[in-house]
Parts: sequence; structure tokens; C-alpha cells
Amino acid sequence: MTVALYTHVDMLDHRPGAGHPERPERLRAVTDALSDSDLHLVVRDAPLAEEGDLVRVHPRSYLDTMPMSRNELLEQLTSEYGAGFTYDQALYAVNKVY
Repeated sequence: MTVALYTHVDMLDHRPGAGHPERPERLRAVTDALSDSDLHLVVRDAPLAEEGDLVRVHPRSYLDTMPMSRNELLEQLTSEYGAGFTYDQALYAVNKVY
């Protein structure tokens, strides 16, 4: 069976903090398990979400109620007090909500 896996190499640098389920080791464990399976794995780079993608899964009213500007959210995610994102990782995240 052919299975497409959408991921991005930048997520291997994402370290949101001790005990958080999103971490490089978990992503590696999942991708390794899939690679070792009988599946025909086709790995593709995850694209950035466009606004049209967001409105297909969220009401416009939800997207309009974001409490921070795009730049403020980028700054928070990449700051030393943020979630441990690199700039590129933060950009992927921000583009999913803006």
C-alpha cells in the first residue's frame, strides 16, 4: 500500500519543552516505524497553509478573533520565553492561523 507522509525537516528542531508530546524523538520514532513497515512510504514536504486552507476547516469568525497580530505571534513563538520554535517553524505555525 502506498502512503503519503507530509512532514518537514524543520520539525526535527522543534523543542517545546520537557514533557511536551511534540518533540523530535517522537517524530523520529513515528517516521522510523513507518519506514520499517510494509507500507510504500512517499515522504513529501508539508506545505505552508494558505488562508483558503484555513477557511475550509475553521469558521471565518474564528480566524478573525486571533488575539495577536501575525508579527506579535511570530515574536512570541521565537522569543526565549516562547515555545522553542525556530523562525521557520514559527512561520509554519503562524501561517496556519493567519
